[in-house]
Amino acid sequence: MNFVSTVGEDLKLNVSGSNYDAVDADFSDLSIATAHITGAGNDCIDLSSGTYILSKVTLLRCDDKGISAG
Repeated sequence: MNFVSTVGEDLKLNVSGSNYDAVDADFSDLSIATAHITGAGNDCIDLSSGTYILSKVTLLRCDDKGISAG
């Protein structure tokens, strides 16, 4: 799932079995109410250049980082 220059609030994300980053957000303004991510070939959540609020996150089997911010 890839967000680019996106604005959103109270998002509920459920991602499983991603070959790469499960959730990738760039230049976005997102408020994620819940995220349940199972199985990512790279980062479970990759955030860069934006404003992000994560309220309740469950991450399982991330091959690299659970959350990458930079």
